Amino acid sequence: MTDSVAPPKSGNAKYVVVGLLLLIATAAMFSLLSSTPDPEPQAKAAAPAPPPKAERVNPMAEPALILDEPEPEPEPEPVVAEKKKVRQPGPGVWDCEGDLDRAALSQVMGSAQAPVRACYEHQLKTNNMLQGSVQVKVKVNGTGKVIKTATSGTLKSKEVLSCIRRLAGEWKFPAPTEGNCAVVQVPFQFSPKN
Repeated sequence: MTDSVAPPKSGNAKYVVVGLLLLIATAAMFSLLSSTPDPEPQAKAAAPAPPPKAERVNPMAEPALILDEPEPEPEPEPVVAEKKKVRQPGPGVWDCEGDLDRAALSQVMGSAQAPVRACYEHQLKTNNMLQGSVQVKVKVNGTGKVIKTATSGTLKSKEVLSCIRRLAGEWKFPAPTEGNCAVVQVPFQFSPKN
């Protein structure tokens, strides 16, 4: 007798196993999607972010940027120096009530013209563009002697003004009338001769 072995029925079993695997995979996928994700595994999976680069900031381009202004330093206490007493001629230095005879005054000034012009000519050799006016003021005492001189005007030469003051100090006038002194002002105009 022949034993007959029945062939295994494996044709359907294959489909059952594949179906079960699909069912398990679907269930796993559903459970993964429906559950809240754990932040730790994602953090481990993501690469660490590089440190942020420092950005260059242009303060002029950002109107909202407020720069701190330094506090002003306190001003130092002013130093008060002692004032030296300088003797300044007061208004009374030139005050006189006397008068000089006009004819005698013209004679003295006529003889003074050449020496005064010589002061100017001497300095003109150094500065050929030198020109201007000079007012000579002299104070004459009761005997006709000059006791004070001053110069002013537009001529810009210390040397010429000093020379004129020195000459004016040597002028001799007649005694003033109606007072113990007199003040005389004499104008001079200087320009190079052609």
